[in-house]
Amino acid sequence: MTATNNTHTKSELIYLRFSLFLALLAIFGSLAYYFYFLNTITLLTSALIALGVDYAITKKIRPILYSSSNKPKITNKEIAALIVIIIGNFAWWQQILSHSITEPIRSPWQEINPFSIAALMLAIFANILLLQRKLNKLSITSFAFTFFSAISLAAAAYPLGYGFDPFVHRATMKHIAEFGTITPKPLYYIGEYSLELFLNIILPLKFIDIWLTPVLAAILIIGAITVAIKHLQQLTPLALLVLFLLPLINFINTTPQSLSYIFLIATLFISLPLWLENNTYPPKSIPIILMLAAIVIHPLAGIPALFYLAALFTKKYKLINIFVYITAAIALPAVFYLQSKITGLDIELSLSNLSASAIKPSIFFGNHFSAWLDGVYLFIDNNLILLFLLALVGYSQVKKTNLKYLLIFPFIWLINYTILISIFRFDFLISYEQNNYAERLITITAIFLLPLAAIGISIIGQKLKKSNFAFISFLTLCVLAAGASIYGAYPRHDNYARSAGFNVGLNDISAVHMIENYADGQDYIVLSNQALAAAALQEFGFKKYYKNNIFYYPIPTGGQLYQYYLKMAENYPSTETMLQAMDLAGVNLGFFAINDYWWQSETIIENAKKEADDWFAVGNGAITIFIWQKQN
Repeated sequence: MTATNNTHTKSELIYLRFSLFLALLAIFGSLAYYFYFLNTITLLTSALIALGVDYAITKKIRPILYSSSNKPKITNKEIAALIVIIIGNFAWWQQILSHSITEPIRSPWQEINPFSIAALMLAIFANILLLQRKLNKLSITSFAFTFFSAISLAAAAYPLGYGFDPFVHRATMKHIAEFGTITPKPLYYIGEYSLELFLNIILPLKFIDIWLTPVLAAILIIGAITVAIKHLQQLTPLALLVLFLLPLINFINTTPQSLSYIFLIATLFISLPLWLENNTYPPKSIPIILMLAAIVIHPLAGIPALFYLAALFTKKYKLINIFVYITAAIALPAVFYLQSKITGLDIELSLSNLSASAIKPSIFFGNHFSAWLDGVYLFIDNNLILLFLLALVGYSQVKKTNLKYLLIFPFIWLINYTILISIFRFDFLISYEQNNYAERLITITAIFLLPLAAIGISIIGQKLKKSNFAFISFLTLCVLAAGASIYGAYPRHDNYARSAGFNVGLNDISAVHMIENYADGQDYIVLSNQALAAAALQEFGFKKYYKNNIFYYPIPTGGQLYQYYLKMAENYPSTETMLQAMDLAGVNLGFFAINDYWWQSETIIENAKKEADDWFAVGNGAITIFIWQKQN
């Protein structure tokens, strides 16, 4: 089998140039940061260089121009599908925009009716029917907007910000925007910072940060899959549905990891035609640049992209190719180990977790006597298995082509995952975050299953098209799975899942200002949860560091200050513990904040009142703050 064609539409060329520009801006912005610093001049210079390199790479691509007389007319059925898509998206946005979540809750589904997802499911169904009839700018744009809608709930409904990591990265970018750099210089993430700070020349940073990942996911990922569909005969528009088999939680807010996943997926799909014999599209420089962008944004996604392209470009050299695959199987553990030696991060090798139970996959078939939730979690908890099964179907179709080698990569990242989860111990992380890095490799495994799964779902759809009933039934199942994926993209608090996190609320912001005012210029520490620490970062940035490089709020959670907070909140809020924390930082003023949603807040508050020198409440008791003052 060969690629269908090497022709390009004007829309495809615009997409390639846009993707390349963003990738090049991330790369050149990172270089400017590491060798100089980031400011308006260096960012604009990076953008100009990016435009020049972009043009040099794409100038030889000649798009086909269609005359207006040759453009196909839109039919009544397509108009009907568009109306359904518009109504479905409108109903969804009306629902999420009617809720402004400014109080701490565990899950957005406590405020927003999860059955509103049905409106998006209807839009997705109509989208697929429209794509099946015609793969053009209208059908692709409508699908991209629907996908954008699905991953935009957090951005739209949480005006104060969602999650914890984005607050840290925004504070870092604000510091870089003001001073051009930050000390110590981070080894990673600068690709994201370059993109956001460039856009910050004309737009507010918080607005950019909240919306960047949902917007780029809708544009870059769907654009890349569309390019692959146009150039591989094994793919049909149904391939776009595999996006809903991904854990969409990775695309609902902006972090370096989420942004790097986008460039990784774009690298995979844009490069797919190059696996086929005698195919020269796209120019190799395009996926290479996308891969480099992923690396400068977050190496945990960029390194897999690097080994993927190394395997692709050495496929004619057997021994080198085998070496690439073998090296890739241990690449990420090796990088973590080297990083620990170079930077002094507390990472230990331990065989204590090495057991079959630690690494074996789980298959979920639960029954909590809720038909819709049973079905939803059947998909949520088994989506990786479904991706793998679809990938096997795709493999059966391409096993006589070089595309068969795509099946090797998911197993490579599972080997990396197994090594990390069973041997590595990240002592700089708190206990419940120990597996965070390893678990990201499950997402990377899912991403590397996407191309073959896209072929698999295309093949199934083609075979079932002979029967309208079978085809519509299959589409219905796919849309139900998409609905489950959207529900699972956000924190849940139901019979199956108990989200432990709370978002930053208005009272958190009020509390950090009241603490700052109370301190009145004195050095102090605050023992609090992550939400209050995130609010402090947003309001004051990296304002205070004390001896032993102690930040005045308990960040990171693996640090000593957070351990003192847990001791106060989970055991007993004693003066002795607070004085130990104050001595650690070398300050004479300490605050302990407890939110009313903490599981034993009433008991803690009563005990703390007996110990503290003073206290005050914020938001009618939403947060109670206790004060200890050393006497000089």
